[in-house]
Amino acid sequence: MAMAAIARVSELPLCLLLLCLLLPCLAHARVNSVPELENRMYATLQGSPCVRWLNLTGELGCGNPRRTLAKAPIRTADNALDSPAAVLVPSEKAFREFVDRFGDNENVIGVLVGNGSRVAAGDSDDVQFPQSQFAPYENRAWIWNSVGSGLMQRRFNFPVFLLSPESTVLAQKLASENADNGFKRPTNAVEFGDIMQTTKSETYTSESCLRDLSCLPLGGYSVMSTFPAVNVSAPVTKPVVVAMASMDAATFFRDVAPGADSPMSGVLALLAAVDALSRIDGFNEFPKRLVVLVFTGEARGYLGSRQFLAQLKKGNFVDYGLTTSSIKQVVEVGSVGQASQSTFFAHKQATAASASTQQILESLRLSAAATSSTVKLANAANPGIPPSSLMTFVHNDPSVAGVVLEEFDTAFSNKFYHSQYDDKSNVNTTAIAAAASILARTLVMLASDNTDSPILKSIQVTLLCSQLPLFNRFVLDNLVCFLSDFAPHL
Repeated sequence: MAMAAIARVSELPLCLLLLCLLLPCLAHARVNSVPELENRMYATLQGSPCVRWLNLTGELGCGNPRRTLAKAPIRTADNALDSPAAVLVPSEKAFREFVDRFGDNENVIGVLVGNGSRVAAGDSDDVQFPQSQFAPYENRAWIWNSVGSGLMQRRFNFPVFLLSPESTVLAQKLASENADNGFKRPTNAVEFGDIMQTTKSETYTSESCLRDLSCLPLGGYSVMSTFPAVNVSAPVTKPVVVAMASMDAATFFRDVAPGADSPMSGVLALLAAVDALSRIDGFNEFPKRLVVLVFTGEARGYLGSRQFLAQLKKGNFVDYGLTTSSIKQVVEVGSVGQASQSTFFAHKQATAASASTQQILESLRLSAAATSSTVKLANAANPGIPPSSLMTFVHNDPSVAGVVLEEFDTAFSNKFYHSQYDDKSNVNTTAIAAAASILARTLVMLASDNTDSPILKSIQVTLLCSQLPLFNRFVLDNLVCFLSDFAPHL
């Protein structure tokens, strides 16, 4: 006895339900309850979605403008698309090739992307010059990201999910079963649970959520700290040295953006340096104050740094002794987890030749020499600083003295920038430890205006996993543990 069922939307957001329309097994098995029947008829495919992004210039990502439940028989990309189908492709690379050919085909109801192996030559969902519109120079054709596919900037009118390895195997099996019977009576179909998540009911489209102001905003909370701590009841204004990094990555599939090298290696180096500085005395006597910033939302239009500067202009940080005129020097830590032989590159704006900028560069050079590392000035042929939060600071004040410490010279060395494959296997822990040591010494030299400060001798860069439990559990899965074992003691 063959049975059919009407597909229902899963109660779990952004998941996939596989609907087995004809199950011969039901003819030979006793079913004792409705939940048991449901379990026999449905299987869950675990996946990560491509979602719809809205900005001032339009829409990016994936959606379902049909406004009806997206469901169709599952088939592989090598089968003819002569009827509506949920198409299974073996990898993200294969997905790009598929949509280049069939992206406008109305028979494509949705796409399942198999969890394929990484491409040795590299793979990046971003463009070749990420966020070029924020560059403080005219050359927007420079190629920083040589393997960039630009997939993140495309728009598709059907749902797309990246499957887990286990669900990839299951989907392949079910697509094969449909192919074996020539799709005359396909037994396996996919239902996409891709309802738009908003803050108000009945606003399931871009148009309605914009009208009712219920769209979920991008961004989150950035972090700011000061050395020494500021007495907000009687703040003292000092010149400020800013040390900063970005904490978020982005990929075509929203929930699969580990960002181990870009940007998390820079965050870890900054946190290790700050941890070392928190255990030494003497900052109260320094002529400059150190402000540490870790921004969120940078991968989507530098939201964190732009908001910080907007709040700064409004005077919202006066209680912390921080004003638009008090920031004198900016040191940003970018991607440092792939530095070859602990060699780093200092990037500055081509027009930045002030004494304050030169002080940053000299402090980085001396700090590297003291830790058996190397910091080189980036190639003068570069158009300026690479994609970084410093771009927003330069837009805010073209005269700002700022430097970005990176692992690369003229182009990204991270071949998996903004890719699902930028995981912990993509970083060199020794390089991150070396960057942390360089940064800690550099910040002391800048804050003290002294390249031979006696405090330099007391700096020890170590970081225990217990100090960062959230990072240990959710971000890099034990990667932070390395610092207590690999970091040099200065």
